[in-house]
Amino acid sequence: ATEADSDVWYEKLYGAYERIFTRCGLSYKPVEADSGPIGGNQSHEFMVIADTGEAEIALCDCGYAANTEKAETAEPPARTADPSKFAPLKDAATPCMYTVEDVSRFLKLNKKQAIKTLFFLADGEPVMALVRGDHELNENKLRRVLAAAVLEKAPQHIYEAIAGCPAGFAGPVDIKNKYIPGKDTRPLKTVIADYALKGVFNGFSGANKNDTHTTGINLGRDYTPDVFADIHAAAEGDLCPRCKKPFVFKRGIEVGQTFKLGTKYSKSLKCEFLDE
Repeated sequence: ATEADSDVWYEKLYGAYERIFTRCGLSYKPVEADSGPIGGNQSHEFMVIADTGEAEIALCDCGYAANTEKAETAEPPARTADPSKFAPLKDAATPCMYTVEDVSRFLKLNKKQAIKTLFFLADGEPVMALVRGDHELNENKLRRVLAAAVLEKAPQHIYEAIAGCPAGFAGPVDIKNKYIPGKDTRPLKTVIADYALKGVFNGFSGANKNDTHTTGINLGRDYTPDVFADIHAAAEGDLCPRCKKPFVFKRGIEVGQTFKLGTKYSKSLKCEFLDE
């Protein structure tokens, strides 16, 4: 009947799951979860801790727990670099090398120096997402940051129109000036970068040319994102958003999930009531 009533019932269902799994004798952990397409503004998964689990869980001593699809990460401590130590931009031929692993091995550079470049359509508008080479983009986080109802990977023709090169060789340097107008294409609207890239100096990424990557890329001098945000899946070395301590990771098997759906489905179904 009210938002407060919804809170009461969410806690009742949450507690019911806890009692069920306790009576079953399971070692379980409730963790924050992303609702995904089901919707709602709050969700928890109940995980049985097991090395064979299909899900990875980020845990902290302060009590914070979430699956890695949902887990927020604290912005890492600021690092400053001496611009006099910035390497010059340099293009290197990288024929048929599309992955961070292949390129970093070939260039003899650490994966953490890589700047992954990914293109999406957010409610139909092209956006570019940048994450560090050893991280994986979290599409749910990206969708929430962009406040997009629909987020989908950009098709090949849009990728090529924006970057001016085949998939696998795009990079952030001068990207907004690379656009090649074509049928059903639009210029790049937003460049959003993960917080971790603030600590990447003399990085490397695609050169916006076929079979070519650029080294010596530095934030501020060579590219400037429109937005910084937490958009990568939580990983080793990340810090808890509440207490700033490093996460511990365990695996779990999902045995139950609660969703606070609000009125998303009741409005659509016209599922209403007259009185108590």
